[in-house]
Amino acid sequence: MRARRKSPTGRRKPSPWASVLLTPHTFVLGLIASVSGLAGAIRGVMTDAGAPQTMVLAGIGILGILLTVVCVVEYGKR
Repeated sequence: MRARRKSPTGRRKPSPWASVLLTPHTFVLGLIASVSGLAGAIRGVMTDAGAPQTMVLAGIGILGILLTVVCVVEYGKR
């Protein structure tokens, strides 16, 4: 792996993804996706919906959780 360059002040430069991931809109999107995806998956299991539909909703919920966690971790690094 390539070492990150430091700026002249000695601080690390933020990654290019940091400006995309550190927006409040992305954080809210992750929260909404996680809540709606997991709630939809639970409802799908309780109403005997098809397995593919339930798995897609669970996947959306998991991706929403990951997006929210990445936002929080990147914000903490900043």
